[in-house]
Amino acid sequence: EPKCDTDDSDTNPQFATFGGKWGCNPEPKVCEPEPPKCDPEPKCDPEPKCDPEPKICEPEHKSWHHGCDPEPPKCEPEPPKCDPDPPKCDPDPPQDCGCDCATGEDVPEPEYTTVASTALYFGTADDELILGTDGDDTLSGAGGDDRIEAGAGNDEIEGGNGDDRLYGEAGNDKLTGGTGQNLMWGGAGDDEFNFTFLSGDDVVKDFGDGDDLLIFSSGLFADEQAALDAFVDTDCGAMLDLSDMELGTVLIECVNVADLSVDDFLII
Repeated sequence: EPKCDTDDSDTNPQFATFGGKWGCNPEPKVCEPEPPKCDPEPKCDPEPKCDPEPKICEPEHKSWHHGCDPEPPKCEPEPPKCDPDPPKCDPDPPQDCGCDCATGEDVPEPEYTTVASTALYFGTADDELILGTDGDDTLSGAGGDDRIEAGAGNDEIEGGNGDDRLYGEAGNDKLTGGTGQNLMWGGAGDDEFNFTFLSGDDVVKDFGDGDDLLIFSSGLFADEQAALDAFVDTDCGAMLDLSDMELGTVLIECVNVADLSVDDFLII
């Protein structure tokens, strides 16, 4: 609320100008209550310019009416350069899914007996660490709580009995948890996760890292849509509970039911 040098400006508005002796601005600049919002496509002049020699008024003409600045602003010899490609504002930033579950990963692993670099193995009753090759391997844990790391190649791995950890790793792999409580990582590639009447409680840890597929035995569901409809959302992902059939559960970790479609299922 700027005020004039004298109250006469209220009754003599003709003097309330930039050229009048009172120096009062009758239309003061209004404060902007809301700062400008982010421009999703900011623009700027990559080569700002200024007049290094601004026009200076003669002493007898020092007024705003003669079009010159009695005290012109100094030109910055090297004005800050504008970034021609400034970071753009994302009006719709991606939302964090908020899933920080690590289902089953806090369970201590046993002391394994290592079976290294094998392409064909059917396991024993021991707790085994079974390591595949860079080729196409067929690996089974049989009994015991096993950890199978298939390596590169298109591998077929099965946990068998026990609580197993299956890692398909690179390649298009086929994983079957078997009985027990099993954790399955398909890894890179287009992987298949198989569930049968013998499946226990399985967790698929990385569904969607490629064109992955959930495969169910035909006696479990009539068709792919029925399988999809049986899943419900939980805090840790899409869950299928077959306890009413005296079977286990399937958790697709950090995936919502809305993210699944019938194309993600196959009934065989």
